[in-house]
Amino acid sequence: MAHTAQSWQELIPDVFCPHIAVMCTRDAEATCQKNNLSFVEMMRPFCQLTTEAHVRDAHNQPHVVKNLRLRFSEPNSDVPSMGATKQTMHNTVLKAQPSATIVPGSTLQVGNLTLNVLTPWFEAYRQQYIQLLRVSDHEYLRHYVACLYVVSTSHSRPMDAFIDLQKKQQDMAKEQTYPKWLTPYVFNYFLLLHDVSRGEEDHAQSIFQSMKATFSPQSVHLLKINSRSPDASVPGGMPDPWGQYLSKPDNSPLDEDADGFGSPKMNHSTRVASQSGASSHASLPVIPQPTLSEIATDALRGEPVSTSSDPLSQALTDQLQSSELGAGEAPLEPEQSGMTPKRAASVAASSSSDVLHGHFLTVSDHDRLRIFINEMAVRGLIPHIERSIRALTDQVNSKKGLQRTLYSATRKWFGSTNKPVIMQGQSYTSDAAELQSRKLADLAFLVQLYDTAYNWYHTAKRDFHNDNAMLHFAGAVELAAVSLFMQGAYR
Repeated sequence: MAHTAQSWQELIPDVFCPHIAVMCTRDAEATCQKNNLSFVEMMRPFCQLTTEAHVRDAHNQPHVVKNLRLRFSEPNSDVPSMGATKQTMHNTVLKAQPSATIVPGSTLQVGNLTLNVLTPWFEAYRQQYIQLLRVSDHEYLRHYVACLYVVSTSHSRPMDAFIDLQKKQQDMAKEQTYPKWLTPYVFNYFLLLHDVSRGEEDHAQSIFQSMKATFSPQSVHLLKINSRSPDASVPGGMPDPWGQYLSKPDNSPLDEDADGFGSPKMNHSTRVASQSGASSHASLPVIPQPTLSEIATDALRGEPVSTSSDPLSQALTDQLQSSELGAGEAPLEPEQSGMTPKRAASVAASSSSDVLHGHFLTVSDHDRLRIFINEMAVRGLIPHIERSIRALTDQVNSKKGLQRTLYSATRKWFGSTNKPVIMQGQSYTSDAAELQSRKLADLAFLVQLYDTAYNWYHTAKRDFHNDNAMLHFAGAVELAAVSLFMQGAYR
């Protein structure tokens, strides 16, 4: 069996956490690129609160939120194909396989077949699987609840840049396509990124004061980074919090954003390799996979078992390795890879094995990143979710009260029947009370209000069952069970 580093009680809050879209200007990304990191990559090790937070339910009762994690990603309208997703999962398992050394007690003999009973690849497989889950319409756990706008102080018109980014997000939300947003008007947070090595502290403070006057003081923040001078050397023992996220290359054809709970993501040096090998990987044959019972049956019959049909066998591994860019082949030009020449130069500079991440970030910069995450969550995001929970509770109660009144009046004047009317394939509008109940339950689940979430999942489950909306019903039943499980875990 697989020995996982996290228990289910620890994993569930890490996976089901608030999703935040990140929209950056080019100057902000360039400021982060000095450290061979994008903004999302730079934030990834600091996405979890280091202190307890408090959230109030619809009855204004406080509840403790432990180890709340925020999940940052860039909103992407491209949905990965099923073939690319399967290839990514195969590559993930291949890279997670241990050496050929046989661990005592790790094998099971079935006839003349030796099976490995250990699954050391499970955690990597699970992380990648969760990362590649598509956003569904019948649930809101993976919909964006907030949007973070990032502009650098080096921008010529920073205030106009914030407004332009906000308009872009509103246009994306109105389209009601992929990516998915919890509401058309999600919580907005404005981050001003300042490069300390450039100086101009007065200029940064002037822009920040303008942000406070234009936007809410609870939704703005000034983040100072790159405190180390270019000539200074990195002191010995300097922590590298990005190593666990960027050290593992991923040759999959997908380029997913950070999931916020620790699954590896391709860094810039790996994206070139994935783009150059995309065509060769796409030509790999689809190999049928025999079931375990079929393999065991052949072994018991004494028939030879061929491992060539196993997609995780050494044969496929050799084929994957041989499909990579050969020494005699020319690399893709920047135009072919979809990158500008400046971007390609940045990728090539970071592709060496001894690349250093966070070179200009000091320990004080790390603390500023943690403070930013804490202020955004405690002062901005959590109060917004509290207001949303109260507003949704009032809306659902008023709609259900109106429905009961109309039902009673109809029953009084026209009588009732003993057989309920079952609607086949019920579809709901976005403002339907049933979907509002599900949205309310998901919001409560994201901030660890598992008791509140269970009650609303139970209500939504009953409504979906009455309407014969089986997909919605199944989703509500699943999360009701998980909420009940987490209630026991937190008690």
